[in-house]
Amino acid sequence: MRGKFLVILTIGVLCAFSAKAQKGAAKDTVIKGATIEIIQSYNPEVKRNPRPEITPSLPPVDTTTPLLQHHVPPQTLFYSYGALPLRPLALSLSEQQAGFKNYVKLGGGNLSTIYFDAGIGGLSGDKYETAIHLSHLSQSGNISDQKVSLTGMDARGTYRTNGKAFGLQLGAHNNQYHYYGYDHNLYTYGIGTVRQSFTDISVSADMKDELAEGKKFSYHPSVSASSFSDKFDASETTFGIAVPAVYTIDSGLQLYATANLTVTGFKNAVATQSNNIFQLAPGIRFSRGIFTGHAGISPTWGKANTPYFLPDAKVNFNLPGTQFMFFAGLEGRLVQNSYRQLATTNPYMSNLYTVLQTQTTELYGGIKSNIGHHITFDGKVSWWQYNDLPLFINDTAGDKKQFRVIYDSRVNALGLQAAIRYHIAQTFSIGFSGQWMNFYKTTYTRLWHRPGVTFKGDILAQPIKKLTINAYISFVDELYALDNGNRTLKLSSILDIGAGAEYEIIDRLNIFFQANNLLNSKYQRWYGYDAFGFNLYAGARLKF
Repeated sequence: MRGKFLVILTIGVLCAFSAKAQKGAAKDTVIKGATIEIIQSYNPEVKRNPRPEITPSLPPVDTTTPLLQHHVPPQTLFYSYGALPLRPLALSLSEQQAGFKNYVKLGGGNLSTIYFDAGIGGLSGDKYETAIHLSHLSQSGNISDQKVSLTGMDARGTYRTNGKAFGLQLGAHNNQYHYYGYDHNLYTYGIGTVRQSFTDISVSADMKDELAEGKKFSYHPSVSASSFSDKFDASETTFGIAVPAVYTIDSGLQLYATANLTVTGFKNAVATQSNNIFQLAPGIRFSRGIFTGHAGISPTWGKANTPYFLPDAKVNFNLPGTQFMFFAGLEGRLVQNSYRQLATTNPYMSNLYTVLQTQTTELYGGIKSNIGHHITFDGKVSWWQYNDLPLFINDTAGDKKQFRVIYDSRVNALGLQAAIRYHIAQTFSIGFSGQWMNFYKTTYTRLWHRPGVTFKGDILAQPIKKLTINAYISFVDELYALDNGNRTLKLSSILDIGAGAEYEIIDRLNIFFQANNLLNSKYQRWYGYDAFGFNLYAGARLKF
């Protein structure tokens, strides 16, 4: 009799706990007080890219601060400029203004700048839509062989039927750089010797269930293939497949799993190397009252079938009665260090390098919040560990115009990131972000060409409906290079300031200008490579 009483009591306690958990799961965990203020009707516009970083990424994440919750509005005119030559607009299109689904943009300026940008968005129907983007940017500096030419085409399309969306993306790019970072008093080269040309062709496809909302099971498979090659007999082919799936138990609990396979083969004049990654990434996502987050561990097999167990866990805590969210997590990743990745970071590198993959582990904690309706901020403190971190050093045994890739076997670092932004709908926005990295326990004396301090700011204003004004500032410090005799040099700090504007003359025609490196600084992001100086160019955009 006593045993039956204990069983009945236990069942009652469990039922009460389950009901309370389900009630708590239904609570919303978003930060209270965040609202969206609509000042004017929405005017879709060709998407402008934020200014790319002039610094390489620290695997696996960028050395810049995390993306802000509020981005610069689409009207922003940001053309990149940094230690490397200007880069074209982001190769993507947003929705166009009604009646003007296509555009052509043409400009020119000093440094023999030729700028072309075009978008075609009018090829669409009831079940499909497409977007095509064409771009070209070329410049010549004041130093012999200081030239760049960037040309690209990106296209994407989506076809919808029976609740499914089938997407296809195509890309073709040819980017030419010149090795001008040598002593021009000692060496003279023919144009064919110093011109490097990268050809990048890619295709990808995916399928998404657009009726997955409310279903227990959802998935989003994708496949991709690419070919990356240069002028000097190096080539790389990549095939990838990803199959993510999510099973929803209830409103506060989900199970997820992803199978990722990337097969890469790299070939240069010396050897052929494989660079493959296979990963299974299961986990659980939860939402319970003021707590949300996820937890998982990913068995991963890298180059030469080397096994890794990469953690991925994060928890968010919303402070009750406030707009503050605290978060903490542990994340591990495996970076391929493919030729495509490294040459995109430093186009002046030599293709004669050994492929090693980088394992990273980040333990972090931080805070994010908003103040009133217009200010957002976030901050994060991280502890990093890198195994086989790639570094770039000049080929000091020769003329130093190319960079060799070496690896630091083990690096620890402490990082601090912070960002703040003030915005008023689409009429005004100003933001600042920065990162400080303290590297310690390194194998080499310095992490050459890895910045320790980065800072950036941007401002956007639309004083009248037809006029958009923007400006930016970038600062980079704690950059080191290796010179002859294994002598470490500290490179000068980088300070780059620019501004631009665009004005709509009539509905179909806009004029614009952009000024970069207003201080005409000759800083070096890569040792031996002076930045392009002051650059001003202008032009017009025709919509049709």
